[in-house]
Amino acid sequence: MTNTGWPPKHREEFVSGSLFIRQMHLPTAGHVVEGHKHKFDHTTYCVRGSVVAEVMDAQGNTLEFYTLDAKQGRNWLLIDKDKIHRITALYDDCLCHCIFSHRDRDGNLSDTFIGNTEATF
Repeated sequence: MTNTGWPPKHREEFVSGSLFIRQMHLPTAGHVVEGHKHKFDHTTYCVRGSVVAEVMDAQGNTLEFYTLDAKQGRNWLLIDKDKIHRITALYDDCLCHCIFSHRDRDGNLSDTFIGNTEATF
């Protein structure tokens, strides 16, 4: 397994209207975007390939896991705020997006992008 830590090294970020989209490229099977959490709910969407998204407790134990497969149609997952989660590629060249509304540094909704790209605690 290749561990990217947080933030992922293969990350790009985009603004689309009132949404912020963080793109993560997982180049090889087993590539891991390590456990992290956010101050708000967000959707993780698998665009290419297949990944496992795990929700974990504070000790790193997996509480729930979901397979997101771009070819199967059910390729997104709503991740609740304050939940530690980790994403692992099942195949080479996976692409995922984390999608959320613009937020200020306290996690409150904002109508416009204010430059807050630090969405993690």
